[in-house]
Amino acid sequence: MQKDTEHIALWRELAAQTQREHDREAARLQAQLGELRQELEDRPEKHIVTYIDADELATARDEKTRAFTARLRAFQTLAEILALHRERTSGHCQCGAPFADCKVAQILYGNDTFTRWIDDQVSRLQLYRDCDLPGNFPARFDPRWRR
Repeated sequence: MQKDTEHIALWRELAAQTQREHDREAARLQAQLGELRQELEDRPEKHIVTYIDADELATARDEKTRAFTARLRAFQTLAEILALHRERTSGHCQCGAPFADCKVAQILYGNDTFTRWIDDQVSRLQLYRDCDLPGNFPARFDPRWRR
C-alpha cells in the first residue's frame, strides 16, 4: 500500500510539473501573439488592395476564350486530316501511301498534344459524354475505331 501511495505521488508530481511547463509555454505563446498583434496594428497600411480594371479583366477573359476556341478549331481540322491519314491493317495510310512514308500521318502522330486530345475525345465519345470531335470523324460511326 505504501508503494502505491508513493507511486501515485510521483505521478501527481509529474503531472503537476508537466502542467507548469505547459502553462509557461502557453504564457510565452500568448505574449508572442500579443506582440504580433501589436505589430500588425502599428503598421501604416492595414489592408493591401489590388485593383484590376474590369475592362482589363473582361479583355483577358475574351482573349482566353478566343485562344481556346482557336485551339479547338485547329484540333478539329487536324482530326479531319487524321481521318484521311491513318494506318490501315495493310500497313498503308488511308491515302494509299505506305504508312511509314506518309509525311502527313507522321506529323499528326508525332504531335503528343494532339494525339492525347484525340484519345481523350474518343474516350469521351465512348462514354457517351460530350466531345469535340468533328461530326464526320470516323469514331462517331465506328465504335471499333482506333487511332
